[in-house]
Amino acid sequence: LKLSMRAGAPGLWVPLVATAVCIVSWLVWRKTRQRPSQSCAPSIGEDDTGPPAHDGHVHPPDVRAAAESQSSKQQVEEHSAPEPANQVPLWVEEIRRWIQSHDPILLDVRSSFEVAMQPVPSAVHIDINSLSTERRRLLQMAAGRPIGPFCAHGIRSQAAVEILEDWGCVAFNCHSADVVQFALAANKGKPKRRRLSYQQ
Repeated sequence: LKLSMRAGAPGLWVPLVATAVCIVSWLVWRKTRQRPSQSCAPSIGEDDTGPPAHDGHVHPPDVRAAAESQSSKQQVEEHSAPEPANQVPLWVEEIRRWIQSHDPILLDVRSSFEVAMQPVPSAVHIDINSLSTERRRLLQMAAGRPIGPFCAHGIRSQAAVEILEDWGCVAFNCHSADVVQFALAANKGKPKRRRLSYQQ
């Protein structure tokens, strides 16, 4: 090129310079065009709903994420699983069977206020504080039949059982009005033991 310029051939190097400028411009244009595609690539942690780009490498599966997903699924199934139907505590079932088999006098030893709030129509109401004064009437009513006292939480009814046993009665703690109502509803329609005759 220098030889050509010294030789006085200015028309020879002009096309060469123009070609070089075109090549440089094309390289700059190509580089600036690739920059937006690189900046649009999602970074780690961004919310991208599209499929991840495949870089040609085989990556191992995310075992930890799969285990956490399976554990969360099991916890949801455990919480959403319904409880077994007709599951009754053993002590409640024992009271129900005793009432069915003995056909007792159900003795409500709660207060009048508690009876008004949750009455048990088939029961005889005698307050625990009045049990001693109502002894004769209760024994005439029972006439040898077992007596099943109950209250609100089973404490006063246990005290009534001890009193009745001191009187020579057969007594069994039927715990509470809720349990007695459940037992009566569950025993409805089931055969009972033949009731013994007693004097009114």
